[in-house]
Amino acid sequence: MNWMALAVDGVAGFLVSLVVAEILRRGLGYRWPVQEAGFRIETRVLPWLLTLAAGPALLYDATADQQRQGLARPLDLLAAGFVLVIWSGSYGHCVASIARLLL
Repeated sequence: MNWMALAVDGVAGFLVSLVVAEILRRGLGYRWPVQEAGFRIETRVLPWLLTLAAGPALLYDATADQQRQGLARPLDLLAAGFVLVIWSGSYGHCVASIARLLL
């Protein structure tokens, strides 16, 4: 694996998660889970499944919402960006591996 493969995996992982998140958002409609204000440990199954299916896109959406509301500090954005890059790369690598298996 080289740097180009890592970059392709990262971009592919982010784009695939965006597509999956949008399909799930339209499919679930009003059943889309919304977190109440504040931190709490999630005990429902649906948010965990959504995170597995479209995690990088959901992290991007949450970070963008925080930025729009003016609640995100620069260090928060840096940390979220770092996690987003790593998570997208991992997600893309899994998607590419599954594609290689199927093709």
